[in-house]
Amino acid sequence: MSAERPMFTLYVALLLTFVLTFLYSSWSPYISLVVVKFKGVDVGGLAAILTAMNLGLTVGPVFSAILSRRAGLRIALPILLVLKSFSILGWIATKRLEILIALGLLFTVSASGIVTILTYVASRLGSRHGKAFGLFYSARSAAFALGPLFGGVVLYYHGYKTLAMVVGVLVTCCAFAMAALRILGEDSKIPVRSSAQSLFRGLRGLLHLRAARALVVTSTLINFSSAVAQGYRSVYAYEYLKMSEVLLGVMYSFDDFLKIFLNPFIGVFVDRFGYVRSYLAGVVFSSMVAILWPFSPSPLIAVVLYTMISIFASLYIVAESSVVAALVPEESRLEVYAVISSLSEVFSVVAPTVGVALWELSPRTVFVFEGLLGICASIILYTSIMLRTNQIENQNRYAEPK
Repeated sequence: MSAERPMFTLYVALLLTFVLTFLYSSWSPYISLVVVKFKGVDVGGLAAILTAMNLGLTVGPVFSAILSRRAGLRIALPILLVLKSFSILGWIATKRLEILIALGLLFTVSASGIVTILTYVASRLGSRHGKAFGLFYSARSAAFALGPLFGGVVLYYHGYKTLAMVVGVLVTCCAFAMAALRILGEDSKIPVRSSAQSLFRGLRGLLHLRAARALVVTSTLINFSSAVAQGYRSVYAYEYLKMSEVLLGVMYSFDDFLKIFLNPFIGVFVDRFGYVRSYLAGVVFSSMVAILWPFSPSPLIAVVLYTMISIFASLYIVAESSVVAALVPEESRLEVYAVISSLSEVFSVVAPTVGVALWELSPRTVFVFEGLLGICASIILYTSIMLRTNQIENQNRYAEPK
């Protein structure tokens, strides 16, 4: 019986990841479109909402880590889901910009907190972290493949209020189901002081490595460039590339259909090719294609290019998660994931302001900037690590000996 327990844990973790990511991806890609098309907010107002959402991405992971240590994962995750449901359902009742800003902030605080917890759960699935995270991101890809398509169809045929109602109610049902079924078990509460000590010990052990410091800087630049562009991608595709809501859903889904099958192989590739080299390759190729995306001659070409961006991005996403899992002991991992996520998002708070300035200059400039900054980030990583020494080995220093 004990031999079956790891597989049960794996299946539960992957199912949980799929369901929660599906609900998230059914709503999140269309927020900027809902703001502009249905709420009548101008680009400046959209920038304010996106700024609040990026602020939520900065504080959400740390908030979730503290909540998880105080209340336990079994309690923390349903609480975050209830907050997320409220942040979605609130869009039905108001057009006031201040309230939309608050709802956007609450949405990303809860959503980023949920992702932090799920990433921590995935890091416990095995000692070969590339393979484990390959499966984890395959589950997320399956959800991202179906979620935007589902959201786009509902939005097109029934409107944003129906979409918000359906997703919000389902998220609430998940929260109550998780609390009632005790899916994550009876994990113990850990005092904040112990959590803080675990955090500082884990970060000190991680950040004394040149490679880890360079990865944090690179990740910050990449997330900033992505935040500059991503909030305006749906608007650009809708207004300039003439995509319908349904084709938008296809664009946000098709790449993830492919990654359902590719991510396990990407995980194995990362284990063999090396975390840092995989990260570098993913950043370079995804950034180069990102520059080409706004010049797409047709909506279908734009879908293909976006798919390429996303697949190459999987390389550095899997590699980054694997680095932390390999270098940080399990008792400190939740907080380290949280702080690294927050640090990498900290400059994203000003990204929408940069985005709207670039948009006023030329809408295409937003996406060219995204690609160029990604290439600059890869140069920083290359000169900091690859020309000197690779301090990250493809093994988990804290894995149990066989």
